[in-house]
Amino acid sequence: MVFKEMESIRSTNTWAVLISAFAQKQSSQRVIELLQTMLKVGVRPNRFCTSSVLSVIECINQGRQMHCYTLKTGLILDLSVETSLFTMYSKCGSLEDSLKVFQSIPVDDNISWASKIAGFTEHGYAEQAVQMFKDMLSEEIKPDQWL
Repeated sequence: MVFKEMESIRSTNTWAVLISAFAQKQSSQRVIELLQTMLKVGVRPNRFCTSSVLSVIECINQGRQMHCYTLKTGLILDLSVETSLFTMYSKCGSLEDSLKVFQSIPVDDNISWASKIAGFTEHGYAEQAVQMFKDMLSEEIKPDQWL
């Protein structure tokens, strides 16, 4: 019922809040349903919506569709979207795609490095994760409390 009522709302920010709330609860099916409804009624997702959607995607095919959407709409140029894409590919086990996204990020910051290192660590690539940490240090990026 809530989703049906959402069809009359045209505010991207309202959609972003709702999508974010479901994403924080890891309700991927609801997030995808909201995104589909949002697109159906002609509201274009912003970087917050897109990052939230990417955070719950567990299927590589859905992830690739979202990646194409970010390319088509120009959202790929946003650092938070790029980092979310990187994390999504990593979470789905596609480390090769994850690395391609990481290498396309124009500005490396602690968040993108932490995502990259965590992705490799989670998939059992400890040596590569340590090497990435060394690479980060060699680029004079200083770790913070999260890395």
